[in-house]
Amino acid sequence: MPRNAIKVCPALILALLVTARTASAIDAQSVGMGNTGAAYIANGSAIYFNPALLQQTGTLSATIAVAPIVAVLRSPVTQPNVDATSSTSVAPLFLGGFNYRLGDRFVVGLAAYPTAGFGATYPKVLNGRDLGLTAASIEVSPSASFAILKNLSVGVGYRLTYTLLHTETPVFTQTESQSVSGWNALGVQAGVFYQPMPSLRLGLSYRSKISTDLAGSTTVTGSSQSLPTSTTLAWPHMFRAGAALSLLHDSLLLAADVSYAMFSDSTQSLVIATQPSSGPPTSQTSPLDWVNSYAVGLGVQYLVNPMVPVRLGYSAGRSNTGEDAASYFFAPPGFVQTFHAGVGLRLERWDFDLGAYYESAAVNVQTDSIANTGRYSIQGIATSLSATFHIERKEQP
Repeated sequence: MPRNAIKVCPALILALLVTARTASAIDAQSVGMGNTGAAYIANGSAIYFNPALLQQTGTLSATIAVAPIVAVLRSPVTQPNVDATSSTSVAPLFLGGFNYRLGDRFVVGLAAYPTAGFGATYPKVLNGRDLGLTAASIEVSPSASFAILKNLSVGVGYRLTYTLLHTETPVFTQTESQSVSGWNALGVQAGVFYQPMPSLRLGLSYRSKISTDLAGSTTVTGSSQSLPTSTTLAWPHMFRAGAALSLLHDSLLLAADVSYAMFSDSTQSLVIATQPSSGPPTSQTSPLDWVNSYAVGLGVQYLVNPMVPVRLGYSAGRSNTGEDAASYFFAPPGFVQTFHAGVGLRLERWDFDLGAYYESAAVNVQTDSIANTGRYSIQGIATSLSATFHIERKEQP
């Protein structure tokens, strides 16, 4: 059995849920351009990047996006310095968004999307049983944007978030399952959008820190008993800034984004409480030792003709995993770099976009406080397909 396997597993799942890199791979234009978007996204996914971007809506815009992510992880699950490979994990991400202009200065919108989601299973690694997890966090955000000046807008969004966690951990000849879920209704997102000149757009957004109470049960195979289980997770403050520059009569778009998440101010040790059928509750404390994370994305879009944009991008970032706190289920400590590409089709009222990226990271961990020492790596491929219906302002009666 891997060191601290039972105790750490629930904490590792929650770490996945606050990994911002996964959630950014939704809108296909952004995926193709290095996960940028804080200053230029003008479709139904604008709320995710920056609610002030709603001001770029004509009369209305509606977007649906589907973005499956496939990832394979390798880590020393069973013993130090011995690699184990996860089975292929597929996380089906999605986004739905709708923006509508109520007046010259006021635009409202509603969007639903996963803030993060991930999963991995190491098949038959312990006593012939799988060690696995699934994780998902979904957010619904009604938002509004107001134009203070013709070229300066502010936006604010309310965030209602649902989180679901599930683990499967071998315990000798049985499997212990933990399932917890919960809602948070106190999240806020705010943003600013500024266009100092027609060719240059700037954006800044902030997502508030929230604390989510999760409740559910713990079960063991072969037993009908279900034990009440609960935990609490504080999610970090997150900042995102971006710039977009249009050149060659809008045929060329250059974009750059920088994001920063204050994980050091979030949950550092996760306490899982379980109520036995008799006696006082028991608790398990799992160290997380998260560190602040950041990422930089660069993207370029070129119009081969007015209907067909092609895109390339690159992004790199520091994961929120501490140098001596590597885990079996998410990105290893240090930097993850990603290569992006995409293409689109622009019609009169419809835009279709396809984006993809490949990411990889690997590191040898010599000291680890929560798992075995050894080599930790991740390889992932994501694709995104977006469809947007839009009506521009000139078509208003």
